[in-house]
Amino acid sequence: MFDGLKYIVKIRCKPGFGNNKSRFNKLTKRKFSINYKRNKFWSFILNDFVYIISSVKLVRSIRNYGSIDFYVINNNNICKQFVILRQHMINTLMS
Repeated sequence: MFDGLKYIVKIRCKPGFGNNKSRFNKLTKRKFSINYKRNKFWSFILNDFVYIISSVKLVRSIRNYGSIDFYVINNNNICKQFVILRQHMINTLMS
């Protein structure tokens, strides 16, 4: 999770499922892959970059909160990787 001074968070999402429909109305199963991106956000609390490998939807919600610090501290519905990062940020603030 934390390689030295680098913070890397990998978020996995479930892919969507559906059908391909041919012009002859044949349905075949398909899987919609997730649009994963690797992004780098500056954390003012940690004074370092936080690398996130996640979907674009999560990146948009982080930018909506303003920064990675505000997203991790203020959001209650976050995954366990961000909970570990939140605890690390709180420990950094307390010390």
